[in-house]
Amino acid sequence: MKTTYVRGLLVHLIPYRVNAHTWLPRAVIEVPKSKEISQLILDIEVKSEDQANIKMLLEAHASIQTDAWQLFHRTSGT
Repeated sequence: MKTTYVRGLLVHLIPYRVNAHTWLPRAVIEVPKSKEISQLILDIEVKSEDQANIKMLLEAHASIQTDAWQLFHRTSGT
């Protein structure tokens, strides 16, 4: 697991290994002040043996999901 700080949120990146060549990216987003947690299962599969590429893809998708999560919570009032 890798934890990164994105726009005021803690994003825990958790790659889930489906088989030897397929990874399903997952992320847990945490609001540090309230300790509110949201688990995301990203809807793409990463097919690569290169750990660096997997990590970069996970970070990029976690960032996109973080933006969507923040936008949803701003518009829903939660």
